[in-house]
Amino acid sequence: MSREFRGTVTYPVDPDDSKVVVRIAEEEKPFWVPRTLQGNLRDLRVGDRVVIKANPGRLYWFPTQIYLEPKQPQPAPQLAMLPIEQISGTLNGLERSGEDPEIDELAESMKTQGVIEPIIAMRCPGTENVYLAIAGNRRVAAAQKAGLEKLPAIIRPYNREEAYLLGLIENIQRKDISDYEKGRRLKQLMEEFPQTYPTQEALAVMIGKSVSWISRHIEAFETGEAVKPYLPIGKLEKMPESAFRELRKVPEEERPKVLEALAETPLEGAYEKPLSARRIAEKAGPEPIDTGEVWTCTVCQEKFRLIHYSAGKHKLAPEVGTNADSASQPA
Repeated sequence: MSREFRGTVTYPVDPDDSKVVVRIAEEEKPFWVPRTLQGNLRDLRVGDRVVIKANPGRLYWFPTQIYLEPKQPQPAPQLAMLPIEQISGTLNGLERSGEDPEIDELAESMKTQGVIEPIIAMRCPGTENVYLAIAGNRRVAAAQKAGLEKLPAIIRPYNREEAYLLGLIENIQRKDISDYEKGRRLKQLMEEFPQTYPTQEALAVMIGKSVSWISRHIEAFETGEAVKPYLPIGKLEKMPESAFRELRKVPEEERPKVLEALAETPLEGAYEKPLSARRIAEKAGPEPIDTGEVWTCTVCQEKFRLIHYSAGKHKLAPEVGTNADSASQPA
């Protein structure tokens, strides 16, 4: 008996010589689409809503009709000045972890220049005048510090999934958000909506990033969570994705020791980061060897000892004392 299905595409369209297979979240069996209907699937993507009329089979449903579900017209967004007391935070998980050192600076700017960019908000379900900030949580916090009574807001009728996706994309585009935080948001989106984003490939298509980019940032977050007992959140947020990648090369039982050693090792330059990929690689590798060679700067005559870390990796360390022999200086 023929049935009608309405659902979300969860598996990319998979063509071969004779068929196209489509999966939707609301049905366990896939749909085997005949050649006569394959033209309808040319622009079908993961996350699309479809309507399928199909006949049953043992392993597949066999569609007789398939098309995109017509989208309902969305109400136009509203621009309003929202009282600060009516903005009640954001959806769980969209809030930023850790402290934001720039909030005070942003608050001072608001006092003198006002709020330049409105926040994006949605009405809290079940209420008439309580709103959630979907994009612009920092502006809300800064406005509260600045003592502002109202904040410009674009109010949109988002559902929960749309709100999470917008919050993720808005934060990914910011330069000040950490790789650890990006990974947290990506993993959360997949866990909250497994039917829409069952794989990293599906999420990559939706937000316009590569699968490797998605994977690296989720792994950065997971690595950070594992070492959180040894590092405060502020330091985790300063670690680039490349540093987490380097830390994953270290056996798990050795990671606390490497991080503790880095905390005790002084920085060698004003611009050096304490938890950079290079410093982690050096601490995780074999003990450095002082070669005994001393190099002298031809400009200021300052002396440096040549330290060997591994094949092809060396460093010049400032020489301590005044009796260094510069005879080994290379020509």
